[in-house]
Amino acid sequence: MITLDIDGKSRDESTVRMLISYLGLKHVYPKREIEVHLTRRGYHILAYGDDGDLEQERTLRQIFGDDPFRIDIDKHKQEIGSYNFNVLWTIKKGFRVKVIDPISLDVVDLDQFFSLGE
Repeated sequence: MITLDIDGKSRDESTVRMLISYLGLKHVYPKREIEVHLTRRGYHILAYGDDGDLEQERTLRQIFGDDPFRIDIDKHKQEIGSYNFNVLWTIKKGFRVKVIDPISLDVVDLDQFFSLGE
């Protein structure tokens, strides 16, 4: 299973990052079930299935924007023989993640988001 923790400086930024990651994963794994969870600061994306190759999964997590600190933690855990990889919290500081449909989101104004850098 590939899990991603997507955060941004704002809800709009994290939403755009999530959509890019979600659509990329759907392209790479069109037959896998992919869930998106709304978190306090961003999103969690879970692509169910197992390739059996942790290095390849870490590479894909990096490509699709997972939190780099999570990737480093998992690499270290594998090196020392621990097997608790891809940890995502479902409740953190009283906030419970919610499963959402990323395609029906109406929470980001893309024109406003892309004009921020101008």
